Amino acid sequence: MAICDAETDGDLDAIVAAALAADPRTRLAGAGGLAAALARTLGGTVTDVPRPAKPAGDAPLLVIVGTVHPGVSDQVELLLQHGVQQITLSADEPQDIAAPRLRRALEAGPAVLTTSGPLTGAWEEIVTGALAGRPANLVLTGGGTARRVLDALGVRELTPVGQVHHGAVHSHTPQGHAVVTRPGSFGGRDSLLRMAAHLAPHHFERLT
Repeated sequence: MAICDAETDGDLDAIVAAALAADPRTRLAGAGGLAAALARTLGGTVTDVPRPAKPAGDAPLLVIVGTVHPGVSDQVELLLQHGVQQITLSADEPQDIAAPRLRRALEAGPAVLTTSGPLTGAWEEIVTGALAGRPANLVLTGGGTARRVLDALGVRELTPVGQVHHGAVHSHTPQGHAVVTRPGSFGGRDSLLRMAAHLAPHHFERLT
């Protein structure tokens, strides 16, 4: 195993080239930029792969913010300015109250889920309770958040289908969800809005 540091795309290209030269079976893990570096190194074209069905246009759109990066509050504020409803969970809110509250919000339109502080409970179970098994459009920011939510939804496989902006990857799941994942520290002020509009353009017609 080798642990490498990188500051530029050139660094990532060099890491990928060295790894493949040492052993083409090398498994790469780390920054999302490694995928782009791998594509640049291998060249060629990407072949078509079967894609799970996209959620229907009326599937709920849920943005889940699980990062404490300071720039995210401005990103959430921009969502609110475009009609997205904010649902904030507190540490002492029972799951049997929070899940119906979130479900009612999603029935009314797009929602962004935030927390008022560290949550001791399994808040991802609130998400699964609110979705009630329905396919959904999900924006997940923060790696730990994405992992917890996808695990709770039983998602073990993601099929990448595109990139909304640098670091924001659009994928489909076998369960029928459309998901955009992004590290918590990535993106400008409009990052969350762009990801939400990418998944549900009919809610954000002025942006698409």
